[in-house]
Amino acid sequence: APIYNTWGLVKLERGDLLAALQFFEQARKLDPNIFEAQMNFGQITLSFRGYRDAREAFAQAVKLRPDDYDAVVGLGAARRGLEQYDEAEKQYKRAIELDSDRPDAYFNMAILLHEYLSAQADSQERTVERLKEADRWYDTFVEKAKNNRAYAANVDDVTRRCNLDRKKRRGSTEC
Repeated sequence: APIYNTWGLVKLERGDLLAALQFFEQARKLDPNIFEAQMNFGQITLSFRGYRDAREAFAQAVKLRPDDYDAVVGLGAARRGLEQYDEAEKQYKRAIELDSDRPDAYFNMAILLHEYLSAQADSQERTVERLKEADRWYDTFVEKAKNNRAYAANVDDVTRRCNLDRKKRRGSTEC
């Protein structure tokens, strides 16, 4: 299993995602307790919107390492993709309990509220509440991410998109 996982990493480095996915799947079949293969498989299937496979892989990863922040956030993202919003929220909040300084879970909570839960609100008032809550989660993400180079591009990209959306809503071309 470790060899198949390593081959998968080599294929991933070379840009061959499908071959990498096959190697990670083989590693998981040979040894369901190989955490790294579960995480690698989960990340790729999540990127392809294979939410059921991602949920299975991340759930196994969380079972193997219940306190692994990335596994918990990954499970939340997979559950969000499967429209299991309450479960996704629980995973993000669990990740924050594990490490409140990391920004990923805050960002994912903002997405959950902004893109999914606000659309399901039963009233305009509740939609506005959820959108405001999403803004608070995003502001926390920005605060946590601002001193971390790994997140600088994400913050800049989302901020740029939000500013463009605001301009469109106002019918203006100025900031």
